[in-house]
Formats: sequence, structure tokens, C-alpha cells
Amino acid sequence: MATGSRQVTFGEFISEFQAVLTRHAPLLLIAGVALGVANTLLTYLLSDNGGRGTSGIIGLVIGYFLLKELLSREGLIRNAGGFWPYFGAGLLTGLGVIVGLILLIVPGIYFAARWSLAPAIVLGQGQGVTDSMRTSWAATEGNVWAIILFGLIIFGIYFVAAIVIGFLLGFGGLAGSFVQTLVTEFIGAIGSILGAASIVAIYRRLVGGTAEFEELFA
Repeated sequence: MATGSRQVTFGEFISEFQAVLTRHAPLLLIAGVALGVANTLLTYLLSDNGGRGTSGIIGLVIGYFLLKELLSREGLIRNAGGFWPYFGAGLLTGLGVIVGLILLIVPGIYFAARWSLAPAIVLGQGQGVTDSMRTSWAATEGNVWAIILFGLIIFGIYFVAAIVIGFLLGFGGLAGSFVQTLVTEFIGAIGSILGAASIVAIYRRLVGGTAEFEELFA
């Protein structure tokens, strides 16, 4: 398997990310509202542990369908993969990133960048868990630091905004209220939406269409 040959700049990732958000704004909005409403109701109506656990499952399922639909609309599905390989890839890469974060943080960020495409490769190319991780590692070769900078900028802005909103809610006396639960869950939903759009943007830039994928990984 060849390694990735495309050299993509941080600015190109940002431009592609903005284009994905623009092209699929209605879909992303619907997914975000559905996830936010579902998680709010579950968290508010069920116990904390039960609500959070169920919310996690719903978030996983919605994330699966959202990423698959985005890839389909972008014309990036060659051989559609299923839910369980997608779940397995997310679980295994997540564990790897956690181990890397424990090892002085930087390795975890590096692993996250190298395996960032694994879920999209599962859904778009029908590869298994470990194959998708190897393919993602190869596809991101030479672009790791641009991906890391892209991720840090996008989610840095998101994180700061979430902190500010949380502070304003507490300052306004809304801590522990239904409004706080609603806003908190919608902030989490926005994070999930941004994550899916980011994956598609990176995937599109580094892999592109079917012919380009076959040439890159032949």
C-alpha cells in the first residue's frame, strides 16, 4: 500500500470544511437539532447515568448515519461499510488516542490525526477495522501537522465558545435548570456536527473520488 502523496495545507482543510458546512447546511442542522432534542429529553427525564448512557448510544447512531449520508452526498462511497465496523474503528482508535494522551498528550494528538479517516474509510470503502486504521495512517502521511492544526483551531474555537456560554448560564442563575441542560446538550450536538464535517473535509482532500483512492492505495 502506498503512502499518501497529496500535500494539503491548513488553509485548504479550512476551505474544504467551510464548503462542506455550506453544501450540507440543512442536513447538518436537522441532525444537530435531532441530537440536541433527544439528548436533552433523555438527560432531563431519566436519571443522570441512564440519560447519559442512552444519549451516548443515540449520538453514536446519529453520527453513523450523518457521516454516511455526508459521504454519499459528496460522491465518496465506493463500497459502503456497516455500523459495527464503524463502531469498532471508533472504539479502537479512541482507545489508541487515550493511551497516547496518557503518554504525555502529544502522542495522543498525533494518533488522532493519523487515524482520523478510519470511520470514513469504513463507510466509504467498506474496509474492516484494522484495515481502515492502516489506510488512514497511510493517507495522512505528510499532512499530519496540517490536520492537527486544523483540528486544534476548529475545536479550540468551539471549546472556548462552550466555556463562555457555560459561564454566562451560571452567571445568569440558570445553573441546574432545564435551560442549562438544553443549551449544554445542543453545544454537544454542535461538536458532533463539526466532527463529522471535519472528517469529510479531510477525507475529501486526501482521498477524493474512487479513481484517486485506487491510485493512491493500489
